[in-house]
This record gives sequence, C-alpha cells and structure tokens, in this order.
Amino acid sequence: MHLGAHVYDTDSLIPLGGSCIPAGSCAHLHFETRQSSSDVPYSTRAFDDVNPEPWLVPQLTARSAMGAMAAMDYSSGNQAFYTFATRPVDGHLKLNFYSASAGWTWLDENSPAVSANPPSVALGGRVAQISFLDNGGVLRQYVFVGGTNGHLYADFYSTTGWRWTDQSSLTGAPAFVREVVGAGTYIESGGARDLFVYVIDSVGALWQNSGYSSTGAPQNWANLSTLATPYPLGAFSLPSLSAGVGATAGVTTTGTHALYAFARGSDGHLYLFVWSDQSGTWLVIDEHIETQFPGVTIGGRVGVDSFVDDNSLLRVYAFVIGTLGRVYDNYYDGTGVTGWHWSDQGLPNAQGISASVGVGVTHFRQSGGALDVYAAAIGTDNIVYLNAQDLNQNASWGATPVYPGLTPYTDVGTTAFVSPSNGSQGLYIMTTATVAWSNVERDLQLDLWSSSASPSWQALDQGSL
Repeated sequence: MHLGAHVYDTDSLIPLGGSCIPAGSCAHLHFETRQSSSDVPYSTRAFDDVNPEPWLVPQLTARSAMGAMAAMDYSSGNQAFYTFATRPVDGHLKLNFYSASAGWTWLDENSPAVSANPPSVALGGRVAQISFLDNGGVLRQYVFVGGTNGHLYADFYSTTGWRWTDQSSLTGAPAFVREVVGAGTYIESGGARDLFVYVIDSVGALWQNSGYSSTGAPQNWANLSTLATPYPLGAFSLPSLSAGVGATAGVTTTGTHALYAFARGSDGHLYLFVWSDQSGTWLVIDEHIETQFPGVTIGGRVGVDSFVDDNSLLRVYAFVIGTLGRVYDNYYDGTGVTGWHWSDQGLPNAQGISASVGVGVTHFRQSGGALDVYAAAIGTDNIVYLNAQDLNQNASWGATPVYPGLTPYTDVGTTAFVSPSNGSQGLYIMTTATVAWSNVERDLQLDLWSSSASPSWQALDQGSL
C-alpha cells in the first residue's frame, strides 16, 4: 500500500491540490515511487517496477493480519484472498474468499457444512489471522476470534478442511477473554512452526496462547502481565490494559526470533511487551508518548508491522490514535535499547478531519529501492485515509474511494499481494459499512488497487455480511 501525491495509470489517489512529502516525491500506489519533480497528475506513463521484496511474496514468508490476508494457493497456482468479519445480526464468522477459479465467494464459517465443530455462541470483536505454507505446500489459515461467553476460538484450515477449537478449554486459559489483540508466527531454527495469539482478559491482563502448528491450534497459555518484567527494572507498575494495539513476530537476518505485543494502558500510555530467544524472558516497556508530546494519551489503535530493512536492521512500527484524533507512530529503528522513537503523523487531511478507527499497517518498497511504511484509518468523515512514510519519517496522507451508498465505520483489515508469476500488484483495504438502503444490513467495502486494472483504484461493495 503506497501513498503519495499522485497515482499513475490515470488514477488520482489524494484529493486535487494535494502535495507530496518530501516535496517532489510523488508515488505510485503500492510500493513504487518516482523521485522526480516532473511528476504530474493523471500521467499515462508506465511506472518502473522493481522486483517485489521477498516478504510480499506469500510463498516465501508467513503473514499475520487483522481480518484480511492475500496468499498464493499452490494447489491451483493462483492468488487466493481471505477476509474474515463477524456478522452483527447473529455473531457468525463470515469469510469473503477469492480464487481464480470461482471469483469472490461468501462462506459462513459457523455452518457445520463449512467448518467442523462451530461455536454455539455469538462471536464478535477483532479477528486475528495467520497464513503460511506448510512443508507440504498446503496453504494454512488460522483465524482467532472471541465469543460472547468470554472464550477464544480458533478456526483453521488443514488438510481435512476447516474446523473449530475452543482455546479457552485448555488448561491455564484466562477466565474471560475480553479482546483479541493480534497474532504472529515464525519458524524455529529446528524447523518447527510456532503460532502466537494475544488477548486481554476481563481484568486487563495480556495473555499469550502459543504452540506448534503440527498439533493444530496453539496449546499453551501464559499470563504476560504476570511474567513480564518492567523495563527499566522498577520504573513503573503495569496498570490494567484497556485495549490492544497489535502484535507481530519475526526472525531477523542474524537468526534472532522476536515477539512484540502492544496494548493501551488504563493510564493512556502505550505498553510494549517484547521477547527474544536471546534473552528468553519477557519485558514490558512504557513507551511514554507524553514525554515527547506533553498532554497526549492513546485513544485508539491503527495497527502494528515489522520487517528487516536493507541494512539488516529490524524495524517495528505501532501506529496509534491520540486523544485529539492525530495519528502517532511508535517505531523501532533496530539500534538497541535507545532505538525506540515517537513520530506525530498528524491529521488525515488538511481540512482538520481526525482519525476515528484504525484499519491496518503494512510496508512496501519504492522504485528507488527504499522501504516505506503505510497505515490506513477511517476519518471522522467516514472516509478511509492512507498515510505513507519513509524510514526517515517523511510522510503524507491521502483519501481512498468510497462506494456509493456505503459508510465505512469499523475496520476489517488491510493486506497486499504480489504475483510471483507476472509481478502484478494488488492492495486490499477492507472495512465494514452501513448502507443507505437499510438500517440493519452491514456490507463489506473493499478499496482495491491493482496494477493490472484500469482505473487502478476501485471501491467495491462485496455484499452483505
């Protein structure tokens, strides 16, 4: 997902009169950028693709997201797209699925004909997802969602099809899961695939559900609010956690395995839970947004992302919404304990629209080779906005299309796809929307950008949840 002043292929990304930051740096959508003062709106010149980075080619790496995922289905050799959302009317988990053979299809994951052993209770809240290829080349999908009974449920796809498990029935599980925070995965040095999902319980403690994919869903529970040591030692007492921001997992180029989970405390601070196999212990850090921005507290989440840059430095990003609707970025530049910083990304547009709901975070590569980071949020005007920044924190905002009659109001997820066969690029931003023709119906809006389509941007109504 790439945002700049203009998008090529006859499609404008930001409103007329918008500008690039830095000056003259106008961008293609997704991960191509022209560094030229001669860029003009609505240009028909072809843009200069580069080879997609490995972490955007799904067969090379696992991905995790909130509700949406694009991947390569090796059984057919084609792109597959999955987006999950809970249906408000009955609490069912709905899957909007795309395959080259069938196109877009809706599936009710609570139907026994689709997924075995579905929960008997209504589901709701955020949905965390993991996607990866196993050793046999089978595309695996894991979805984690909470029930109204306070249980965490996993719906996952294996060689025998979709099936559900009640994660809260495991020994040591929290008494009540209030919120799903996020999920991640990596491969151990010995070759085993590890899965991690993070939740907040009814008293505001952060928990981790972890295990091996070879045995199905994660098997083990741990209370990280109890296990994690405040850093610096004795610097603070961890408060009750009010809401999750996101989580990520990965392996650096030097082989270090790391886990990161972010949550908002009842004091309005951002707390980072971090683990690496070098230390083998969990730390919790108060990121102190108020030190750099006096009077600012955390009001909402946008999302979390991580990657290793071209200098082999691990980059981690957590985007949040401040109490006045400005978006802030807490980022790690890979330079050790002093490598954490804050950046004020401002309001989504020049007219003073503030961010109300976060949608997701990802990253792409410029045509010149540099990496950029991108965040999507719904504004108070119910338009989805994109923020793009380079690794030096130069950034700009722009608006995406809205389907006529739809009003986006909450997040589903953001994901991207690069075809390994022809290099075509696709960006998917999914939101749940109210509809002008019904007080009850809720539809899924897809803001889709494709390098192979004309116009490049499309706002689509995927139909009723």
